[in-house]
Amino acid sequence: MDTAGLPQPAGPRVLQVIDNLSLGGAQRLLVTLARHMGPERPLPVLAISGGDTPMRADLLAAGADLREEHGVTLWNPVSWVRLAGALRRSGAEVVHLHLTYATILAAPLARLQGKRVVVSLHNAQTSRGSGGASSPRRRVLGWLETASLRLAANQVVFVGDNVAEANRSRIGGVPGVTIGNVIAAPAPLDAARRSEVRRAEGAGADEVVLVATGRLSEQKDPLRLLRAFAEVRKGAPAARLWVVGDGPLRGAVEALVAELGVGAAVRMLGERRDVAELLGAADIFVLASAWEGLPLGLLEAMAQGLAIVATEAGDVPRVLTAGTGLLVPVRDTPALAAAMTDLVLQPPLRQSLGDGARHRAASFTDVADWCRRHQDIYRA
Repeated sequence: MDTAGLPQPAGPRVLQVIDNLSLGGAQRLLVTLARHMGPERPLPVLAISGGDTPMRADLLAAGADLREEHGVTLWNPVSWVRLAGALRRSGAEVVHLHLTYATILAAPLARLQGKRVVVSLHNAQTSRGSGGASSPRRRVLGWLETASLRLAANQVVFVGDNVAEANRSRIGGVPGVTIGNVIAAPAPLDAARRSEVRRAEGAGADEVVLVATGRLSEQKDPLRLLRAFAEVRKGAPAARLWVVGDGPLRGAVEALVAELGVGAAVRMLGERRDVAELLGAADIFVLASAWEGLPLGLLEAMAQGLAIVATEAGDVPRVLTAGTGLLVPVRDTPALAAAMTDLVLQPPLRQSLGDGARHRAASFTDVADWCRRHQDIYRA
């Protein structure tokens, strides 16, 4: 699909390039931007790994001009040739890259074609494994990404202050700027629809629903979340957990659910298009991440007025300030379980923190300003 002849906003033609269309913060951000631009100004997006996912459907529904290059791999020379052709046919003068493989593959190719290369870094920990250990695969990807940043990027965008602190040394002399993530202000969920969504997912009116969204990966630490939830259930049998997302740990998560004997209280919902409604129908949002940038899932939950329990990962402490949620140390299962239990058993605390979170989230909903700041970078 050639984007050269399609209507574009003022300024240079820009192509957004992303690793995949799984449920994740970077993908949600592109959906938000596509909706903001509307079908009259289709957002050009190139995914270097395709798939029939809810995020793909959301992008298309938002009017994005989406192209997918299926089967692109890092070590296959044919993949590099195919990707180079896709970048050339796009007619874009600027490419904006999101996530590791897009940066490694597309940055040098775009630079060789004379395009301006902008890279968004979404995580404070891009080459580390679980427990803080660096796996050989992650080390190699980290080295390659750093090389692409230093040699091919014209501008790096950090999605939060912690991301900037963690990655600034990686970019060498390339200019870097911090532009925080944004979300669109959610439509309120009325009481009738809220009850309907809860019933559909097996939650009664008197039960307390905790929800976690995001990719089932080491970063989000879903196994620790489940162990903490099993402890919550011992003192709060009315607690229910919705797990929204998919990923490489799906099988391990399902096995642990069975091992812990909490299958009746846990719903594995997979990737969904109605994440906003699921958040609006829940009572508590839990972020158990081992590392983070500025997670969009957290901002979305805050905007819905959910009480929050989150680990002190990445920029989360800068966002989840006093009176907006409960912070616990990273990889601390007892602390996570205790905070979740407190919110399940204390409705007034849930209400107070939810109101504080909603008020705080208002500062993260200016999508138009986000676009203006990036347009300034694209024109540079």
